[in-house]
Amino acid sequence: MIIRSPYPDISIPEACLPEFLLAELGTDDADRPAVIGTSRRARTYGQLTAAMGRFVVGVAERGPGRHDVAVDFSPNCRDYPAVFHGVLSACAVCPPAMRSTRRPN
Repeated sequence: MIIRSPYPDISIPEACLPEFLLAELGTDDADRPAVIGTSRRARTYGQLTAAMGRFVVGVAERGPGRHDVAVDFSPNCRDYPAVFHGVLSACAVCPPAMRSTRRPN
């Protein structure tokens, strides 16, 4: 049985996630904190978008592109959003990979 929501359908924009999330940033947002790492070191929106741009260039130089998969096997740190959104900006797919901290029985 299909159950329909009582709410109207949503429109999904024709944009990649980083473009959609960061499209409305203005120059006054560049100095606002976007990411704060566990070491309490922050990365501003200006630094985040600049790092994403550098990452996109690096990814493009190596060939991956639309529909390719780039797995990010990294710790949870302030650089993760730049890598994740940089891969998405290059139109590639970025599934996170996690290392289990559980020990086998």
